[in-house]
Amino acid sequence: MDIQTTVKTALTGAVPVFLGYWIGTQEAPNQYITFTTRTGRTVYASDEYTEKEYTVYVEIWSKTSYLALKDTVIAAMEAIGFNVTDELDVPDPDISHYSLTFYGVM
Repeated sequence: MDIQTTVKTALTGAVPVFLGYWIGTQEAPNQYITFTTRTGRTVYASDEYTEKEYTVYVEIWSKTSYLALKDTVIAAMEAIGFNVTDELDVPDPDISHYSLTFYGVM
């Protein structure tokens, strides 16, 4: 399974999950998750990479507190080998949502 499918499968459940950004024709849901990934080549042998490292950016978007969802998301990501390295809280007044972004590697 590719990294995007792995992450989306792990996060699917409590709220809608989107790769990159929220996609819809109506107003955004009260809570949803977006994510993006970055792949790095690591551990080289004979001029070819032998392993990959994935950086995953997960964003929780919420009109109210996201603290309960935060624990659910972290548990789901840790279950697939995600190690949270940083968190950033950012309000987005344009859509009246708060955002919590996780950075981490797998």
